[in-house]
Amino acid sequence: MPAYDYRCKTCGAELEITHKIKAAVSEQEHQDPETGASCTGPLEQLISSVGLAHGVGTKGPSDSKLQSLGFTKYVRGSKGYDKVFGKDVAPKHIDRE
Repeated sequence: MPAYDYRCKTCGAELEITHKIKAAVSEQEHQDPETGASCTGPLEQLISSVGLAHGVGTKGPSDSKLQSLGFTKYVRGSKGYDKVFGKDVAPKHIDRE
């Protein structure tokens, strides 16, 4: 089921609620972000960006982006996985068992 973002019109709290596409959510008990008190004020649905999983209409991040974020990348070889880039503490090769 998809997750939707909502904002309480009474206290301003922002919530992420998972529900069926056709279901309507008008209120849900939550905590006021300032006082911590319970609130059941009316909710308004927010418009937010859609997240896509890799392989569903996207190519995924580039190697340079992954490297700049500090990830380690391995490629599959005949006897295991060889490091393409990454931190020095990561092994250069991982045997396939």
